[in-house]
This record gives sequence, C-alpha cells and structure tokens, in this order.
Amino acid sequence: MPALIVLFLVSLALSQVAGPISKEVGIDFYQYWGVPVALRLSGDTLGAPYKNGQRYTETLREYAARAGDPRLQAANSFWTGPDFAASPLLYTAFTPVSRSYTASLAAFRTLQLALFLGSVLFLGHLHRLERFYLACLALLCVLVYQPLLSDLRVANLGCFQLAALTGLLFLAGAVTRAPSFARRAALATVYLAALAALALSKPNLLVISALLAAHLAVRHGPRLFIASALPAAAAAAVLAVVPCLYFGSWSVWREWYEFVYGADAYMLVRSVDSGNYSTALLLSSRLGLDVYAVSIVLLAMLGASLLAALAWSRRSSAATESSTGRAALRAAQQIVGDPRMAMAVGIVLTMAGSPLYWLHYYLLLLIPTLWLLSAPASATYLAWLAAAAVVTSSGMLAPLFWWLQRLDALPPSIALSWLPLWCAILLRISSRDASDWPGV
Repeated sequence: MPALIVLFLVSLALSQVAGPISKEVGIDFYQYWGVPVALRLSGDTLGAPYKNGQRYTETLREYAARAGDPRLQAANSFWTGPDFAASPLLYTAFTPVSRSYTASLAAFRTLQLALFLGSVLFLGHLHRLERFYLACLALLCVLVYQPLLSDLRVANLGCFQLAALTGLLFLAGAVTRAPSFARRAALATVYLAALAALALSKPNLLVISALLAAHLAVRHGPRLFIASALPAAAAAAVLAVVPCLYFGSWSVWREWYEFVYGADAYMLVRSVDSGNYSTALLLSSRLGLDVYAVSIVLLAMLGASLLAALAWSRRSSAATESSTGRAALRAAQQIVGDPRMAMAVGIVLTMAGSPLYWLHYYLLLLIPTLWLLSAPASATYLAWLAAAAVVTSSGMLAPLFWWLQRLDALPPSIALSWLPLWCAILLRISSRDASDWPGV
C-alpha cells in the first residue's frame, strides 16, 4: 500500500510538472539566460549589463525576433525594459547555457525539480525522518506548495539555494566528524568558500551565511577557523575576479551595487501587488512607515526575544557560570553551536527583516521545518508549530479566505508564516534537554 500511494503521488506530480508548469515561459530564467547569451551574440562587446542594459535588451530582442522560438518571444515581450539586477558572479555562472531558450529552460526546470526532491529526501535522512512520509511530503509539495510552484513557474533559484544550504548542513556535520585537524581544516575551507560563493552569487543569503560561518568559529575554535578562513578568502577573491574578467571590467561589482542599491535604495522594494511577500513591506504599507525602519524594528524585536529565550534557558546554570564571558560563550553556542539552529535563526531573520521577499524565497522555510519535525515525543509541539509555518506559507489557506470573502488576508498569512517557526525556535532554545534530538 505505501508503494501504491507514492506511485499515485508521483503520477500526479509529473502531470503538474508536464502540464501547467511546462507552459510557463520562465520570466526570471530569461534574465539569467539572456546576459551570457547576449554577450556571446555580440562577440563580448557589450560590457556589463548594469550600465549597458539597453544594449543587452536590444540584442536579445533582435535574437528573439529571428530565432523562431515562441517561448523566447513570450519571455522577451514580458520585459519591456532592462532589469538586470543579479550579481556579476551569478550571470557568469550561467555562461554554459545554450542559445536555445526552450531547451535551456527545460534543462533548468528538470534540475530544479531534481534538486528539490533530492534536498527534501536528504534533509529527512539527516534528521532520521521516516522515508515513506518524507516522500509523500516532497510529492505533495510538487502538487500544492506555492513557494515551490512559484520557483518552477518563474524558473528562479529557490531549489538551487535549498540544495546548497542542505549540502552545507551536511558539510558542517562532516567537519565535526573528521578524524584529524588537517581533514577538518580542508573540509572547513570548502565550507567557508561555499558560503562566500553563495553570498557573492545572491546576497539574500548573507545573514544565513554569516551565522553558518559563526558556527564554524564557535564550534571548532579560532585555530581551525583561521586555518580554513585564509584559503577560503583566497577562493572568494578568485570568485570576485572571474566576473571582472568575464565582463571585461574591473568596476563591475561597483556598477552592480550602484544599480541595485547605491543609486536608489528602494529600487528592489517591489510592491505587494507585484508579488513581494515581505513582512517589513506589508507592515510599512499598512502603517505608513519607512520599510527599512520597519525592518530594523522587526529585527530588534526578534533579537530581544532571542535574548529572553537565552536568559530563560540559563536560569538554572547562572549560579555555576563564574564570568560574563563564559555566559556569553554559552549563549553563542546555543545559537550557532548547532548548524541546524544557526541556519534556522538565519532563515527566519532573513524572512522577517528583508524588504524584498518573493514567494519562492519561502521555499527555504522547509529546512528548519524538517529539522523541527524530528523533535522527540516530549516536544511534539515544536513539530506542530513548524507544520503551521508550512501551511500558512503554502497558499493552501486561499480557499478558506475565499469562503470568508477575505482574499486580501492571503498575503499577510504568507508574509507572517515565519512567526510559528520563530516561536518553535525560541522554545527550542529555552529547552535545556537536547540529548534526545538526532544530530547532523
């Protein structure tokens, strides 16, 4: 019977992917695909897309007109002007794409789906979740989980980031399990270099990357951190130089910064109507306040609640802590000593404080959710809170809001889906008994 259920869900998932999703033109992928293709078509004479976006747009428009690819023409007509906001490293990473837009999009979506299913199954393996229920969850996500479906529709990078963070979680555990200092240092170098690559490719993971780097320093001490940080910094420098060589400009990073933030700090603060499910934007639009001020207040409130949870967890050990330094170290170990906790805190802080948070970004919520679903029987309330976060972010409440004639409540329900997850994290921190949780 379990095999029959999984087979049934697989057939439904394939019909979803081969049906409605396959008809979407992948408007976000078009931008990633378009920069290296336009540069190739011009004979590498266009420069960087941030100051020369109109030239890229014209080159792609001319190519779409003669390529005879209806999907390319549809994606091209969606973008009425240049909007090349991805980082130089990310555009460089898409260099291998072919000139066939339809073939490239199909390959990209296949990889998206494979990475998603592989990440969920591997996360479940790390947290020792039952494989049958895990497979059902993954396939149900393909059917109804809107952050995933949105990522597949627009062909963005949510599945890639989910896979990258899953790999980093495994790598963090591998560093801990390594039998010698040299082996730990080598793995830690790869770990930090991967964090740098993530941050340089797409800065929406910057807070998560910083906390995961802090995990390495707190868990393994300054000697290992310094030994691995120096070669990782050299690798990061190489990653920063490669796009400069690719675009033929040493100022490409500065041009990117000026385009997305330096010249106009509000350029990326898209409206709620356009699909920006940011909590800070939602509250600022309702309260009439500056979105960045709201972000700061939200992060301050989360920080205060985190300190309160830490203080509660230390109430029994305060008498044994002889110094403030020892207490601070113990607090840091509770937050970033476990890579699962460090990642969970980073994900929620990003979700709550970012002024730009598209629907497909909520796909990362599955990482702390699967961890909390592995809570022991004495803490099943954590699993229920995590499940509530998935349900509210999934868009499955839309029929209820439609029945209540309050469809305007759907964006707030998604934007605030991190709240039950944060409550679970605080309860996890304040719990003094972690011995029965499976390790990474």
